[in-house]
Amino acid sequence: MRNLLFVLVLTFLSCESDPPLELVYLRTQCSEPWYDEFQNNDIESIKQWFDNNGYVYQELTISQAADIGIAVCQACNCPGDEIIQVITSGEDSDRFLDYGFTVK
Repeated sequence: MRNLLFVLVLTFLSCESDPPLELVYLRTQCSEPWYDEFQNNDIESIKQWFDNNGYVYQELTISQAADIGIAVCQACNCPGDEIIQVITSGEDSDRFLDYGFTVK
């Protein structure tokens, strides 16, 4: 019985969760769903939208995109000049990838 308990404890301790994964998403001018819901593109609105919709992440930041060499336009679905960066676990990354994020 003690051996069985020992084996179960070792098995439990040897299980490792997926390592963190960094994902990026090039924002549009204003066509994301958080803009529709909150009429705002600030980081708090973005975090609130992801939280309200069950996305799990450890960190979410916004940074200026480097020279990405795309044409500039002002329609809502045109690329913007900011990148959303998310750190999430491998098991939670699928939803972000389905949304349009890519692995950095």
